[in-house]
Amino acid sequence: MPTPELQERQFELGGLLFGDLTSVQVDDVDLGDVARRTGDTDSPGADGGQFGLDYHDGRVISLDLWTDTTTAADARSAWGALRTAWSADQVRGVSRAVTTLRMRMPGSDTVRVYGRPRRMTPASQRMRDAGIVDLVADFQTADRGFYSDVEQERTLNLLPNLSGGLMVPFTPPATLNAVSNSDSTMATNTGDTPTWPTVTFHGPITNPSVEWVATGSRLTLQTTLGAGRTVVIDTRPWARTALRDDGASLAGQLRGPRLSEFTLPTGSTQIAFRGQDPTGTSSCVVRWRDAYSTP
Repeated sequence: MPTPELQERQFELGGLLFGDLTSVQVDDVDLGDVARRTGDTDSPGADGGQFGLDYHDGRVISLDLWTDTTTAADARSAWGALRTAWSADQVRGVSRAVTTLRMRMPGSDTVRVYGRPRRMTPASQRMRDAGIVDLVADFQTADRGFYSDVEQERTLNLLPNLSGGLMVPFTPPATLNAVSNSDSTMATNTGDTPTWPTVTFHGPITNPSVEWVATGSRLTLQTTLGAGRTVVIDTRPWARTALRDDGASLAGQLRGPRLSEFTLPTGSTQIAFRGQDPTGTSSCVVRWRDAYSTP
C-alpha cells in the first residue's frame, strides 16, 4: 500500500504524523552539519601536512516542537504519543536496524531519512495549563542523504541462450551446456547525489551479476541459487549485507567493488544482468530511491 503524501510542513515517524494540522507543531528544523572523518596527517618534522581520505557520516536533525492543544491533559496526551514514537522500540534493540523519518518542506516533495531518534526533552512547560508544552527532539541519521519517498525498481529477466549448446553432428547421449545469458535496462536517479541500491537475485542461476555498463562496475555472486531461492544485496550504509532468503550471509561469495562503492550515479544508467540459467526463469530486481543533498 503506497505511503500517503505529506502536506507541506508535516513530518511522520513510526506512524505518528506531526507538524501542520496536527496536535504537535514544528516551529523550526535544524538539519545540522554532516559529520566528516578525515585521514589528514601532519608532515613529520616539517610545516604543513598531507590530506588523507575523507568520509561523510550522518547528521543530527533537531526539531523545535510544541503541543497545539487547549488543556493540560491534551498536551500530556500529545506529548506522550510523540515520546512513544521517539522511543523507536521496534529498532533500538536490533543491531543496524533503522527507522524512517519522513518530512515535507515548503516547495518540495516528501523525502525521508533513515536513522534513530535520540534526545527528546521538554524545553518549557510554563504554558502547560493552556495546552502548550515546548519540546526539543533530535534524530540521528545513518548517512547524509535525503531520499525520495517513492521507491523505483527495474526487473531484468534472462532468456535461454542456446548458442554453443549442441554441435552437429553429435554422438548421443548429448547434454546442453548452460552458457551465460544477459539482459539490460535503464535506471534513472533524478536526484543530485548518488544513491545506494538493493539488488535481489531470484534463482535458478549460477554466478549472477549486475553491472553499471558505462563504468563497468559489477557485483558478482559466485554461487548457485536453486529454483525459488533469493539473495538480497543491500548496499545501503546501515545494512551492507548479502542475505539469502533463509538468513544465511553470502557476503563471502561477493566479487567486485565494496558495497559502499556500488552506488547508482545521478542521471540515467544502463544496468546489465548476467548469469548462467538454462531455464530462462531467473530474474534480478534493482530497487533504489532518488537521493538528494537537501530536503
